[in-house]
Amino acid sequence: MIATLLTLGLFSFHFSPYVQVEKSFLKYNCEDTVVYGEDYVIFQKEDIFALGATFEEKYLWTNLSFGGALYELYEDIKFLPYFDINTGIKWRNYTGYVGYVLPGKHKAFRAIGNWYEIQGLQSIFTGISANYQLKKLRLGFGLQLRREQCSYTLHSFMSSIEVDTSYISTFFTSIIGYMLGRFNPFLFLSLNSKAISLTPSLKVGLGINLGNPLFVSGKYQKVIVYHQVMIRKPNIYLYPVKPCSVAVMLEPDGRLTVSDPPYQNGWNVYAFPDGTIQNSLGYLFYEAKINKMRVTDKGWCITKDEVTSFFFSILYSYGFNQRETNDFVSYWRGNLPDSPYYVIYPAVNKEIDKVCPLTVYPSPDVVLRVWFVVESVKTPVSLDAPAIPSFKRNGFVVTEWGVILERSEE
Repeated sequence: MIATLLTLGLFSFHFSPYVQVEKSFLKYNCEDTVVYGEDYVIFQKEDIFALGATFEEKYLWTNLSFGGALYELYEDIKFLPYFDINTGIKWRNYTGYVGYVLPGKHKAFRAIGNWYEIQGLQSIFTGISANYQLKKLRLGFGLQLRREQCSYTLHSFMSSIEVDTSYISTFFTSIIGYMLGRFNPFLFLSLNSKAISLTPSLKVGLGINLGNPLFVSGKYQKVIVYHQVMIRKPNIYLYPVKPCSVAVMLEPDGRLTVSDPPYQNGWNVYAFPDGTIQNSLGYLFYEAKINKMRVTDKGWCITKDEVTSFFFSILYSYGFNQRETNDFVSYWRGNLPDSPYYVIYPAVNKEIDKVCPLTVYPSPDVVLRVWFVVESVKTPVSLDAPAIPSFKRNGFVVTEWGVILERSEE
């Protein structure tokens, strides 16, 4: 069963297409998975291929997918397509849903003059699942109740005979997977009890999900939107492997307001491996007005007294060196607005590149860009801390930090 989600929410949503493949390698009592009447059985091969897309909002979702399963029909392998739609609601790590599987049609010739028009498995189902994440490891459990209906028509020269079979089945599924970027292998176990089976059936197999993760985190990452923000005092540091001329260009979704050295269709500077830049303060400085900025709602809430120690620690964790960290703390510990508490959301690399692309030539080996959105609040706020990506300073290194002080206008 494909367990990916599409959003019905009213605000920001996430979209991602996916491809999923499943292959069973251990089966028990699965031969009567699809039964048409008393004397017509299709042996399920338990292989699945599906295409789908995910749109996800905070609580409401719907999954749409198109796929098919392989079946053995009188020693002939047949592909029976289906269309799957399911919708429900999420709460923390739990998901409740209802859905419907609409089958496609397939014609299979059994003998000369006779052929079967097979209507694939039609299902109405409801269930609940739980999903957990431990770093890159994913665990999932699900219980589902299905009403399944099968039908086929036997056509001959003389007549046509229609046969329908329906039954109730109960599924328990357990899945363990590992996230490798957009490539997600997983191991699944499914236990199925049917009204037509004397004993429950069991299948174990492997699957691959490309694109959208098969496992859905119970904690939704809300997107906070900021309009017409000023990015304050971003510093860009250059560390080429040898002294050389470096060209640096910015393309903000908005406009630059300040720069040092003067920005004239870009900076063209001479930089050294220790970070020294001729005719500059040792970094490239600018400020810009950005039309729209998006960050997730994961961050930190700190007190006024924790500002210095917090930024020393967090900048080091991201991969900034002592010089870059000292520059940040020496300026911002005295230039944040007075407040008993601060809520801080980070924007890292890709989030910044979307609103202010940075081009450097020669091309750097690694780039680290971190902007901190800092909001003043009167009372403490409970937040989930974001994951901090690993960063190794190898080869030509470019780093940048900056701060946004404006509040959300969402």
